[in-house]
Amino acid sequence: MKKLLFVLVFASVAFAQTGTKLTVSISGLDNDTGQLIVSVWPGEQSWNDKQPLGRFPVPISNGGAVWTSESLAAGTYAVTVYHDKNLNKKWIATGTARRKKKARRQTVQKLKRLGRPNGKT
Repeated sequence: MKKLLFVLVFASVAFAQTGTKLTVSISGLDNDTGQLIVSVWPGEQSWNDKQPLGRFPVPISNGGAVWTSESLAAGTYAVTVYHDKNLNKKWIATGTARRKKKARRQTVQKLKRLGRPNGKT
């Protein structure tokens, strides 16, 4: 089970001759189960193409985590973070999936109560 924590949109990075430091700090997690996955997106096109610069697993400790990169080139980046509770490095919108499953179940129950159509109007 995963939970999307938040999206830090367009973290600007400057000063790059040998590399620039970017730090992402997360706190306030309910538990230390699993890990966080930090994805760094180097521009709008990579976001649209679903091609991040990298996805980095980060261990959780005391309800939080810190990830740092010391070697980014100057530029604008987007950063996404999600809580990967089952350690499979995949994010699934479980809330949405549950709502769809519940809606299908309710529709089937209604149809069963109504019975088969008899062709009469």
